[in-house]
Amino acid sequence: MSTEALWWLTLALGLVVCLVAVALLQIFYRKVRRIEAGSDAIWETGKQVARNTATTWMLHQTTVRLDGFTTEALQHDAFLDEALAQAAPSTPAAPSTPSAAATSSTPATQATPSTLAEGDG
Repeated sequence: MSTEALWWLTLALGLVVCLVAVALLQIFYRKVRRIEAGSDAIWETGKQVARNTATTWMLHQTTVRLDGFTTEALQHDAFLDEALAQAAPSTPAAPSTPSAAATSSTPATQATPSTLAEGDG
């Protein structure tokens, strides 16, 4: 082989090596970008978790205050039950049937169980 042919062969091999290096670097670059995108997603998720759990330390105090609120509400309920029990004997019982004036004013528009059943069919 001549010297010129060896130079062309060397240049051709150098070009093949450069093309292979570029191809491998492109593959590496794509993998790095994919890893970077995944790590960005993990970072964003981590920040969201941190924001969502930033106030969990207050849950104990919330429980304590809710227990106090429940105790207070039960005391109010007991007080109202006692007040109603004391007031019940002095108030007259409410009539169990509507007055004649209320039923005669609009008898056709009042809904009764039988008219409601007829409307369902």
